[in-house]
Amino acid sequence: MDIYASLARAHMQKFATTREQLAFVAVKNHTHSVHNPRAHYRKVLPPEEILSAREVAWPLTVPMCSPVSDGAAAVVVMRADAASTRAGYDRAVRVLATSLVSGSDRRAARGTHRPLSSTCRL
Repeated sequence: MDIYASLARAHMQKFATTREQLAFVAVKNHTHSVHNPRAHYRKVLPPEEILSAREVAWPLTVPMCSPVSDGAAAVVVMRADAASTRAGYDRAVRVLATSLVSGSDRRAARGTHRPLSSTCRL
């Protein structure tokens, strides 16, 4: 969450966004969750409750953050000769590159954050 908090702080600095405005984004998201039977949390939260909740990383509180259950993905990686004997081989793709990023992105606080896709060239 420290990366998202850093991005939120950079946005607040650049656009004079307030914590209250960020809370209303969470209010909107929680309001929409009530209509989704697969949503992890299905409860409307008032902005006061969102702002007074436990802080994760300033300016974000718990209800402003996505739960761990938000999305999922899986990839099976194997040698081409091993994959050729498996069902679904006709849908296999060749991996050209991989990347792993974690921790704080200090560039966000300076307003120089760019998506990874903008720095890649195939």
